[in-house]
Amino acid sequence: MSHLNPTTQKIYHASVNACLAPLVSVDGKHVITVEGIGNVKRPHPAQERVAKGNGSQCGFCTPGIVMSLYALLRNSEGKDLTEEEVEEAFDGNLCRCTGYKPILDAARTFVGETNKKTLKGCGRAGGCCMEEKMSEPAAGGCCKSDGPKTGGGCCMESKPKTSSGCCMGNGEKPAGGCCMDKLKVDGDRDIKKFTPPGFIEYNHDTELIFPPALKKHEFRPLMFGNKRKKWFRPVTLDQLLEIKAAYPDAKVIGGSTETQIEIKFKALQYPVSVYVGDIAELRQYKFHDSHLEIGANISLTDLEHICLDAVKHYGEAKSQVFKAIYKQLKYFAGRQIRNVGTPAGNLVTASPISDLN
Repeated sequence: MSHLNPTTQKIYHASVNACLAPLVSVDGKHVITVEGIGNVKRPHPAQERVAKGNGSQCGFCTPGIVMSLYALLRNSEGKDLTEEEVEEAFDGNLCRCTGYKPILDAARTFVGETNKKTLKGCGRAGGCCMEEKMSEPAAGGCCKSDGPKTGGGCCMESKPKTSSGCCMGNGEKPAGGCCMDKLKVDGDRDIKKFTPPGFIEYNHDTELIFPPALKKHEFRPLMFGNKRKKWFRPVTLDQLLEIKAAYPDAKVIGGSTETQIEIKFKALQYPVSVYVGDIAELRQYKFHDSHLEIGANISLTDLEHICLDAVKHYGEAKSQVFKAIYKQLKYFAGRQIRNVGTPAGNLVTASPISDLN
């Protein structure tokens, strides 16, 4: 779910649990599903690599896994990914039949060579020809150091490489695609952009754009429903207070990660619900001399970044509490929950398992 984040004023591509997201929460957002990024004939690189890397069996979990990877790629804005970022992106995904190694192996093909933990030999599931050392060809298609190309479609160690990818001795690009090619990041350091043999190259610049009309979208108060169930979506704090005055028992909804569970599994009923995720006033923060002020409805993902900014702002000596919050949030549910969950929602439950408490 892509949106203009009111906290950062930047486009953010949030992976979310569709089963927990109320319909009202997608107004003014760009909703992208696994069907929208590619299909069998023209798959997205994330779809293709998970499939070819044997990261899918029954397929029930695969759409969520692919979209978690897709959101990570979109938010990277073409910058080099690390293995830690890739592993963290799947914290909220479960798979019961494939096993996580082939899934992670497929996802790691998007990790820049400078951030790979192992730079020797050939990778599995798609293969990875390392320039420094090449020994025997792997099933995924590595090349021997003495020159011959294997079936996977890789380039020879000593042959020149062009901007379009790796070249064979005769100057032609192998059918399987390109190997390693240089990419400038931030203008001052070289990293190696890696496309495994036989895979579609990932190019951030060809992704779906955020619809220009949504950048200009004006959020207005909404109300819909019937006698059994009513939904309100205020866009200012004053509107929220007016609704609560008229409906004192109305259920306030932020990320809905707790409420939807109560409705689904505890059969709780809330005749009036008020979605507050689009009230920009509740999603701001400010650094003061002696304290940090944050909006009650800031997402937990944004709170992570704010804690890191606070360490820089206040200095190492005064930032132990921000470091502690950041460290704890990394283990708070998964990214899909942290993308919508809020400090207010987590604290107000007063649960003994409330992580933020």
